[in-house]
Amino acid sequence: MRSSNLGVRWKYAVVAGLIVAALVLALRLAPATARRQSMITVTTEQQLASALNTSRPVLLIFRATDCVYCHVLDPYAEQYAQAHPGVEMVNVELNLLYSNDPGLVERLVSYYDIQGTPTELVIYHGMVYGYHVGIWPPPTADQLPYIEQFVNSSLSGRPIAPALSVGPAPAAAGSPTSDLKYVSPAAALGVGALAAVSPCSIPMLALYSASSRRRALSRMALELALMTLGVAAFGALLAKVYSLSPLIESSLEGFAAGFSAFLGYELLRGRVVMLGGPAAAFAPLAGLECSLPFFVAAISAVAAAGLTTAIMSSIAFGAGYSAVYVGLSGAVGRAMSLSRRYGTVAGLTLVLIGVLLFVYVVVV
Repeated sequence: MRSSNLGVRWKYAVVAGLIVAALVLALRLAPATARRQSMITVTTEQQLASALNTSRPVLLIFRATDCVYCHVLDPYAEQYAQAHPGVEMVNVELNLLYSNDPGLVERLVSYYDIQGTPTELVIYHGMVYGYHVGIWPPPTADQLPYIEQFVNSSLSGRPIAPALSVGPAPAAAGSPTSDLKYVSPAAALGVGALAAVSPCSIPMLALYSASSRRRALSRMALELALMTLGVAAFGALLAKVYSLSPLIESSLEGFAAGFSAFLGYELLRGRVVMLGGPAAAFAPLAGLECSLPFFVAAISAVAAAGLTTAIMSSIAFGAGYSAVYVGLSGAVGRAMSLSRRYGTVAGLTLVLIGVLLFVYVVVV
């Protein structure tokens, strides 16, 4: 009877996730007002080619709609655009561009070594003069002086590499200098670990860890192997499916919010002890969907070397990503097994994750 009741509760968790996903989807489909009036936002190859066809310096920002640090940078980039009309400000929405032209995004990610968002480039007369990944620390600091210093110092220096030409004609993706490197299969391991602790993946990492229990090393090794293969396969599938509609990402994040909050509620009531079985695979895969640019960066740069190399890079990415999940969950599970307040702590953690993730998806 207890097993049957647990099965019903898992179904309720899935239903809760679907309800929140539907709510997020409805909010995403609602008309949105323009947020950046002084910057050009591109979502197609034609728009990007037109934006780069200028005699002025271009500050090119690669971003994603669900990127936390991108939204931190946005107001300061808007201030810079208003204060420096002599510099063309161009935002490239990678996830929206990916839905229109996956091949172009793979070329951009590969050529410019985009391993995370935001990535900022300074382009002038067809040459790359500046390259920077992320925002400037600390995250709470005024970013405007850093943007100004980045652009000024870039333009006062020497070119790094030719800019990747885009437009109707096929572009040959040449190789930049050592400052803009291709991602090797070996580096994909590190990219995967970085993706696991990216801002959008951390809630799922916390969910997976908070729902852990103490387990043998052999079980953890098997878990690592299975998760590595699952992440590699799911990442490739997600990259293909996501190209059909960027709304898939918001829907999955909404589902994750509802699912997590319901599990936390059940934990607080003492009805669910751990996240196990098929449900255990949900957290790392949900975390991967918002780290899609990391996955694309890890495999697209080596895809030209052949299918075997791309597969090896995907598996390396999965190993790096999974190692963080399995390692942290093992440590947390060992600590939680010694605490009588495990249910309360884990329950509150999961409810908080669900609420914050929902607010993040809706507001951001």
